[in-house]
Amino acid sequence: LMYHYRSHDESLISFSNKTFYDSDLMIVPTRSKDPELGVKHVQVNGTYNRGGSSSFGSKNPNPEEAEKTVEIILGEIEKHPERSIGVALLNIKQTIRVFELFDEKLANEKSVAKYVNKWKETQEYFFIKNLENVQGDERDCIFISTVFGPPEKGVKPKQTFGPINTQYGHRRLNVLFTRAKEKVELITSLQPGDIQVEDTTSMGGRGYGRKVLRDYIQYGLTGTLYSGVM
Repeated sequence: LMYHYRSHDESLISFSNKTFYDSDLMIVPTRSKDPELGVKHVQVNGTYNRGGSSSFGSKNPNPEEAEKTVEIILGEIEKHPERSIGVALLNIKQTIRVFELFDEKLANEKSVAKYVNKWKETQEYFFIKNLENVQGDERDCIFISTVFGPPEKGVKPKQTFGPINTQYGHRRLNVLFTRAKEKVELITSLQPGDIQVEDTTSMGGRGYGRKVLRDYIQYGLTGTLYSGVM
């Protein structure tokens, strides 16, 4: 892999190019004049509870972030129905809950049903998936909900980030961060400083997936590539 063609805005590939490819990818320098495009950060004042339940009886680990994610999806559908959308979450229980919330809108709002049906038979159909199931998917807009956060206000999050903590967590994140052609919106209840890692952690080492997640949240906040959290 030496040439990257997907991203219409350079910021969509810059992070992975530096983090995973030693800046060796050949990319077309592009900076869209549309302020909506590129990597965007959406801060949510949410809390993460592994045992939380929704009114439907399914698990709802971070209700504030689930609701914000669906709000953002609906806003994009209303404003830009010409753009394809994929939604990825870092937790399977939260994925189910977001699907439930979206399904309510699908059943009751004609514009949402019209959008989903429009893309249904195409290669870029609308999807809501958990991290492990996002592979070769490519969409105009990718919305990423990190799900994890503090158990309550003022308390540091536990350092258990599901599949991110596995040996291949960083690879899954790299795939996820490079799926969008026009825009990534990172929806998160985390601050970079909430994630505890050593900056000396090497690729594939224990904690490297957490480091990548922390660095990407920082990238979303600042729009600049960096090393380490100050």
